[in-house]
Amino acid sequence: MLLPFPTHQVAAGFLILSSLVAGCGPTSTEDPPPVLGTPGPVTSSNSIRIELVNDTGNAGGDDKMFVLFDTPKSVPSGAVSDITLVGNSGDKGTNATSFKLSSLPTTQSVVSPYSGKTRPVYAFGVSNVDSGRLSFSYDKAIAIVNGNAPTASTNVRYDKMEISFAGNVGGGNLTAIDFHAIPLQVEVTHAGDTQPDPLQTKSFYASMPTILKTLIDAGKTRSIDMGSALRSTDGTSFTYTAGTTDFTKFARILSPSTLAAANGSNGSPAPYPSFKTYLNSLVGKSYTVNGTQYGGSKFTASFSGDGAGGFVITCVGTANAKQIATQAPPVPPLPEPKPGVTTTVTINLPKDQLDFFIYATVANAASYSIAEYPFKDGPGAPPSYVAQDMVKQANASIYGALVGDLQAALNFGYLGGRFDASTYTPPKSQDISTYYAAVLLPYAYPFGGARYTNDGFYNPYAALFNYLSDAYGHPYSDRLAAASPLYTLKAGDTVRITILNDNRLDTPLASVSSPSDSTLTVSWPTVAGATDYTIKTSPPMATPPCADGTVASGSLQTCVITDLSKGTSYLISVTAKGTSEKGDAIASATLPVQGMTTGTATQSSQGKFAVQVAVNLPNTPVIPGMQAFVEGQPASGGPQALLHGSTGTNILSLQIKDADSKVVYASNYFLVLSQPDGITATTFDVDSATLDYGLTPLTLAGTKPYANSGGLVVGTPFSPKPYYQYFPVAFPLATPD
Repeated sequence: MLLPFPTHQVAAGFLILSSLVAGCGPTSTEDPPPVLGTPGPVTSSNSIRIELVNDTGNAGGDDKMFVLFDTPKSVPSGAVSDITLVGNSGDKGTNATSFKLSSLPTTQSVVSPYSGKTRPVYAFGVSNVDSGRLSFSYDKAIAIVNGNAPTASTNVRYDKMEISFAGNVGGGNLTAIDFHAIPLQVEVTHAGDTQPDPLQTKSFYASMPTILKTLIDAGKTRSIDMGSALRSTDGTSFTYTAGTTDFTKFARILSPSTLAAANGSNGSPAPYPSFKTYLNSLVGKSYTVNGTQYGGSKFTASFSGDGAGGFVITCVGTANAKQIATQAPPVPPLPEPKPGVTTTVTINLPKDQLDFFIYATVANAASYSIAEYPFKDGPGAPPSYVAQDMVKQANASIYGALVGDLQAALNFGYLGGRFDASTYTPPKSQDISTYYAAVLLPYAYPFGGARYTNDGFYNPYAALFNYLSDAYGHPYSDRLAAASPLYTLKAGDTVRITILNDNRLDTPLASVSSPSDSTLTVSWPTVAGATDYTIKTSPPMATPPCADGTVASGSLQTCVITDLSKGTSYLISVTAKGTSEKGDAIASATLPVQGMTTGTATQSSQGKFAVQVAVNLPNTPVIPGMQAFVEGQPASGGPQALLHGSTGTNILSLQIKDADSKVVYASNYFLVLSQPDGITATTFDVDSATLDYGLTPLTLAGTKPYANSGGLVVGTPFSPKPYYQYFPVAFPLATPD
């Protein structure tokens, strides 16, 4: 079963096909993702249908599951149907209390693949809701009191997600930025479809015990007690011991940014590690930042200590264009740094706020300053402005983008890590803008994988949820313009939100090793409660590998997949199977992993048309010795790989390897060439190209008909799942001062 790819948004190395090129190809032949029943009809053509399924199995059932739907905006007439929407929820006079899930209308039931239980499906319609927030709570209702919504300190287990739909389009996301309390899953089924869109499905793939154990075990590397990050419903620390499945008093896991922002914390994220040791390692180093937003810019960022236990990043550079004022007068306009006019931006990381400013990517008057545009309050008489008005304006400019990029680079652990050219031998000039550029290599992991060793110099909380869910991204992933936890909506869509059971089967976190010309070895940690496993590949095999599903003793499961084709990229999915307490068949979600066999692939078409192929990699490779191979032939820096194709479907395999010949990216391109009657042999119809597993390239083919006078650029979308390597969460081993 192939479940949930996250939404992909950006491209990296480009495949250029000159002479012949092209269009569309088959989508994945994998089974559709497991769903909790068939979606019902939407309420109208200009609305979406929201379905809620409680699969927790908690005592009290749907009478003890509470729901609250609110928006800070005013509520237009006809915004929703069959549900109460609280408008202007941030106003001082607004008060509201959540209601029982069982009070919503239901017309159908479904059998959950995760628990084996039959569950009712509750539904309501949304036609015009901007900035909507849907909150769920266990056992007790939550409330908005005088415009104040529940917070991370509320002694009730609750969680929230975003959902908006207005003007026939919308979107939303699961979120674990502030804390994580309740595992949720979102599936979007488009109008006319019978199965959810795998690219629009978002979920948590690990059970709550596994998530807690991962954090606790990571803390043990530093003798850290993670208790203060785990909260009970009575406001005290939550004690968890492996094997304990009683979550009746569990409230939430707090993020480091939430802890650092707490009153009296002095910016400390404890028990999460401080960035201080990491920043000490960067003192004296400088990095080039070539921004592309807001007309473009070029800065040099230098790290130094501030003499008081904190740090300063001094950025000196120029903007390529005038920065347009976004605030209404009398806020003064941003400075006009014409090309060649130097601007200084200073990022302040004082001792008592450095962790909060980085973990939370805070951009305000305390965290940064602009020499030519000092943030200051007005004279105090209307129509005056305050410093924060100027900050808001600067944030929506190259200056705010620069600050966000550097804060995110620290969060990811990029500086001083695998992508830091200053660490190469010999060192190279470093431009960290390669992290954000449209030609970034589609690397599969933004956090732990950015380090040469798993030293923990990155945000461990974000890393945990980046790998084990689709619920964490902003404000970090969007800096990379990369994979996003967001899902998108259009009129007629059905959105099913499932409240998941804490103790469901974990998703097998598979990895691929020992590739040969015809075999791949896939391994994964043993899933507690699993009685067998199902392994599938795409492209599919006539006989499923390791079909006996035998569960080996020990902590690791292994399957050697044989009879594979040379030089071919495969998507491998592993699903854990088991039985519930009542004997119902249950299954885990599935996260696919990519692997590629060695050798040179046999081209699917040995046709008469010559196809010249090159890969346009970044000028400064983000990986030392990076080289691309198409059909096993080197193809970089020009049309070096000469292949042959025919009209119809052609498959080209793409590999990108590092200096050690380790495959860091692999995929297949489906290229369909068609030749209209009466057209010369060098002119073909083309559509948008298709990547393996149904992924869509960033760029599209040229105008039809397309002659061989130019080249087609096909983008490669980046998505952290399927990933080629999983990095466990780890904290820094160094002891901070």
